[in-house]
Order: sequence, then structure tokens, then C-alpha cells
Amino acid sequence: MGKLGDEELSTRYRELLEVAYNERVEDSNVCDMWNEFKRSILVAAEAVCGTRKIGRGKKGTAWWSEELRNASNEKSSAWLRWQNARTRQAKNREWDNYK
Repeated sequence: MGKLGDEELSTRYRELLEVAYNERVEDSNVCDMWNEFKRSILVAAEAVCGTRKIGRGKKGTAWWSEELRNASNEKSSAWLRWQNARTRQAKNREWDNYK
């Protein structure tokens, strides 16, 4: 759980996300909204948890693991499969996989 296990830091993180949510632009397309959402999460996490050098001196976040990278890649792949599905049945199936 790391730093977000601390109630004060967790509260600050939620506050930053709430501010970002309230400032969002709803007139953009889904991809733009997702990128803004992702950026907001990363900015809030960095502001609250900070960053440190890991591995071979590369700057990164300690909480980003191989497991999260794989989950993120799978989510992105599922989204692309949903977008490329041609029939309603295929779209429904891929949407269930995406969720």
C-alpha cells in the first residue's frame, strides 16, 4: 500500500483527484478524456508520493510495478479490440472484456 496507506496522504491524494475531476473538460473525445484522467492520476500520485530513482538510476515511481504495467497493457488492448469490433455482438463481448 505504501504511502497512500497513510490517512493524511490518502486524503490529500483524493482531494487532488477531486479537483482534477471538477476541472475536467467534457467536450472532448474519449481518448482525450482518458489521457487527461491518466495524467491527473499520475500528477496527484507524484505530488503526494513523490518519485525516486529505481533500478539503474532511472527516475520513476516506486508503485508502478510489472503487474500494473501488464494490467494497463491488457486494458489498452481490450479497448482497442472493442473499438475494432464490427458487430454489435462482438462489441458487447469486447466491452465485457474491457470492463
